[in-house]
Amino acid sequence: MAFLQNEQKQVQTQRLDPKVFLTQRLLQLNVQERLQSIENELLENPALELTEYLESAGDGGDRPYTADGEAARTDLKERADPFLSLQDSENSLASHQTPIELRDHLTNQLHLLPLSPKEQRVADYLIGNLDDNGLLTEPIQSIAHDLKVPLETVEKVLAKLQTLDPPGIAARSLQECLILQIQHLLPDTPPSTTAWETAQTAYRILKECFDDFVSHRHHRICRRLLLPRKTVQAAVDFITNRLTPYPAARFGTLWSRPFGEAVIRPDVIIHRTETGFQIEIAGYAPEHLRISPMWQEAFEKYQGVRVEAEEINHVREYVRRASLFIECLRNCHKILRAITRELILYQTAFIETGQVQFLRPLTRNTLAEKLGVHPSVVSRATFNKYVRLPNLEIHPFDIFFDYSLVVKTALQQIIAEEDPKAPFTDNELTVKLCAMGFDVARRTVVKYREQCRILPSHLRRRYN
Repeated sequence: MAFLQNEQKQVQTQRLDPKVFLTQRLLQLNVQERLQSIENELLENPALELTEYLESAGDGGDRPYTADGEAARTDLKERADPFLSLQDSENSLASHQTPIELRDHLTNQLHLLPLSPKEQRVADYLIGNLDDNGLLTEPIQSIAHDLKVPLETVEKVLAKLQTLDPPGIAARSLQECLILQIQHLLPDTPPSTTAWETAQTAYRILKECFDDFVSHRHHRICRRLLLPRKTVQAAVDFITNRLTPYPAARFGTLWSRPFGEAVIRPDVIIHRTETGFQIEIAGYAPEHLRISPMWQEAFEKYQGVRVEAEEINHVREYVRRASLFIECLRNCHKILRAITRELILYQTAFIETGQVQFLRPLTRNTLAEKLGVHPSVVSRATFNKYVRLPNLEIHPFDIFFDYSLVVKTALQQIIAEEDPKAPFTDNELTVKLCAMGFDVARRTVVKYREQCRILPSHLRRRYN
């Protein structure tokens, strides 16, 4: 027969300190997310409130603001985030501007064409099937089958649609898109001129040697069209500089492009002063928050009371929560300030000039060792955050730890100064980079060149 027994056992468990947990959570938030987190805490915790005066870091004095609820909070938010008023003004202007959409632009032009009701229905269907680049991806045979109209009707309407603005619209392939654009440019080009002859050569290349053009096989184009390389090179430059594979790029779509571009707000601002640099952490500072005097008085009143009443526990919980939040926010700012101070000492030349070539090799682990913290702290503090330099340029914190940018900048500079008729090979680029003090392998040079979207030497060669 089994008997029930009580048994005591000691078990060691690890529990994360609430202060450490909240500090890590605030540390990994950027300035906008941290502002929102503080706003939420102000709404949820009645013991936490905004200070009545804001300390100005510029003149060392106090600036009063109206302690009138929302007006006070708005004023503090604008001072905590100097980019807020600028963004609001931009948004107010953007709200009165209607973005031009490709569908509306084409529909307005269709009203000027003599189309029958059947052709109008086909044209509306064709416009509705254009992709974001303005190309027609669905076969016209399928369109004719869906609309139950003859194929000749679809081809006739498509030909009229391709005469509309922007040039190259409703093309069924990249080749057709580029040819339509040249056909649009030729009537406006004076005949028997150099520009007209270049456009004619470009038209022949796209019409007869499109595969060779895409593959940069210029020598085959010369042999096939019986043209000198200088003429072919000028026509290729005309295609790459005057034509576009995305005819609808300047138009917006409701589902793919927002009405306004996002404004990047720096989390840390570095100011240049007469004696050095000054660090400013954007957003609410710990000094902007305090425990409500009324709640603090109630908390001290119940400090020695041992009665576990609901009201007493309510006061203790919110006051301790507010005190913890302010302390964690102070720790977060302290860590950000320490990281920025160490970056200023190590990357002074880059911060002074903003030029990438002055960046020094640095990893997050090395920075963590200098600060005496765990590498994860540096990763959280710099993830998805931006810094504004004294020259007003805004860069992500990742730029301080990406030494490959220096090598890429040097690589681009070497290629920009090379002879177009005899471009450097990857081996020659490796030798030149090593002579400049960059110990890189050839495969690394190839990787960086491809990341910079630079063609290999045989495709960079020019003949004019």
